[in-house]
Amino acid sequence: MGFFTDLVNDVVTTITGPDIQDGKEPGRIDRLCQALGWTIDERDGNDIYLCFSDQRGECRHGILIVDGDDELAMIVCQSHVCLPTSRLPPEICGYLLNRNHTLVLGAWQVKENDQRNAIFTVGYECLAAGLTPPSFKWICEKIVNEVADFDKKMQGAGLLH
Repeated sequence: MGFFTDLVNDVVTTITGPDIQDGKEPGRIDRLCQALGWTIDERDGNDIYLCFSDQRGECRHGILIVDGDDELAMIVCQSHVCLPTSRLPPEICGYLLNRNHTLVLGAWQVKENDQRNAIFTVGYECLAAGLTPPSFKWICEKIVNEVADFDKKMQGAGLLH
């Protein structure tokens, strides 16, 4: 365009690096995982799946990072609880609403799948450029622990087998 626009673009490229354009940073989640020593378990386009194992080494909960290279990334963990929506105890919805009030980050969501079952997830949307290895680890662990605690409560109530 003009001299001023070219100058500003050159300065931004110098500060942010040539790979960052319009808030996108290709390979951002890969670099975070590499810094943490984490293995990427699955990939689907720009979405990445990380498996968090229990004490026996079995994958217990997974984290899905949606659009991790974009400006905003969604970090999601799904519960193993799956109940018919027609028999969903209202106490569960009340519990999740109360948890949303006290969660440090993210929020519980309940969605109905094609089989008319309630699917429970915790999701957190963040500015992806602000993620550092320690913050990414903290976010993932907080979400996984929240879901694991919910699953344990539901198992104790006989709603997860």
